[in-house]
Amino acid sequence: MSAVSLHFAEQPILRMGVSVSRCRCEIRVNDVPVYRDPDGRAARFDMPLNEWLFQGKNTIAIRLRAAPAPDMKPAEADKLPLDPRAVISLVLRHKRNRAPMRALSDLATLRHLHAEDGKHLTAPDAHGHDHGHGHHHHHDHDHDGHEHGEKSAPAGTKPDPAPAPPPTEAVEPGAWRWNPLGLTEESRPNDLTLRAELHLPASWPACPWRDAQPLPGGQASLYALRRLTGNAHDLLRRRDFSSLEKLLAPRFQRLAAAYHMHGADIPALTGLRDRLRDPSAETAPLPEELDVIAGGDNRVGKLIDPATGLPPLRLTGKDGTDTCLDLLWTMGPGGWMITG
Repeated sequence: MSAVSLHFAEQPILRMGVSVSRCRCEIRVNDVPVYRDPDGRAARFDMPLNEWLFQGKNTIAIRLRAAPAPDMKPAEADKLPLDPRAVISLVLRHKRNRAPMRALSDLATLRHLHAEDGKHLTAPDAHGHDHGHGHHHHHDHDHDGHEHGEKSAPAGTKPDPAPAPPPTEAVEPGAWRWNPLGLTEESRPNDLTLRAELHLPASWPACPWRDAQPLPGGQASLYALRRLTGNAHDLLRRRDFSSLEKLLAPRFQRLAAAYHMHGADIPALTGLRDRLRDPSAETAPLPEELDVIAGGDNRVGKLIDPATGLPPLRLTGKDGTDTCLDLLWTMGPGGWMITG
């Protein structure tokens, strides 16, 4: 049995701390895009994970590509080699529900320094103890928010040799297993993907879109999601919170279950309710050009603004900060529906 139990009945909260610099970065959890930076800016942030994690094997994939030069489109940067100084650090953290953020403890880490193709992969031992090095700072904010901290590059020190691989025995009830896989076989000098697996006990929820229909091919998904997003944009513009709450009910229900909360608390905690009631907040115009990002084995889709990499549904406050509606859509028997 692991020293740290992640049995879902014990209300665990998992978070992921990320530090990245000198490259573009896309992070997917179970093939769902949860972070995407098209500009290659240095960033350090912390994000909740529960809503993307399910019973059994969970895959975390970090794709690294060259950062575009000023006035260069991201597609043009795809041909550039990665900066040798590109670095990514990922830390998996854990606390109990309603415990303060300072109670977060590190479970496992994955680090990659691109110079000389070096990498430092750290896994817990058989008791769930992490062999990582260094001190990690935790930030106080609500568990469903993303905190973007100081934009600075982490130290580019040469990594230590990789430790012994993690245990491979069957996962016991309440136990967990972290398996850092390192670079994937399809990795190239200008396009690298790091992967890790997190195995969770059967007490965790099953993936809600595992039985969803595959997304329609061609332009069908884009046209359908653009129409649905346009309807949601109109509700935002009119500040029709009652209709928005009905539209977003599946997302609120899933967040409440994932984070051991009452569904009625979610709209306030996401900040959407306060921002809608803020008379100074403005609804960002819907971009003319949108792209569909598919994930979850092509069973979930989301729209992004290709110019910024951000969701197209945004409210901007007078302080310049954005509140984004990052919606995931699936195809069910009755048609399109929001799942996250």
